[in-house]
Amino acid sequence: MTPEQIRERMADTRRSMENNLDRLREAANPRTMLTRQLAAARHKRAGGRTPLPAGGASSADDGERGNPARAAVDAVRHQIGARPIVAGLAALLIGAVTAVLVPGPRRR
Repeated sequence: MTPEQIRERMADTRRSMENNLDRLREAANPRTMLTRQLAAARHKRAGGRTPLPAGGASSADDGERGNPARAAVDAVRHQIGARPIVAGLAALLIGAVTAVLVPGPRRR
């Protein structure tokens, strides 16, 4: 390979990596994730089929078709499964806020 060909290949690789990073940023954007989950819940509520997560379908899913609460719970479970550390930190934060806001037992 000539030095010019190597430079072209490096430039192509750099462009490809930039495109991949842009797609990853967009996919990891919380607003984009929420929009996708809401669209999936609407689609499921309308009776459409959605792709199954890696774990497969649950037996409760058959009787709960069209239930928006069930779709929301499924979406939360999927997000927790995909990001357990973030879910743990969120639970810790919720627990801390609850401990501060909810008064404990009164002492005599």
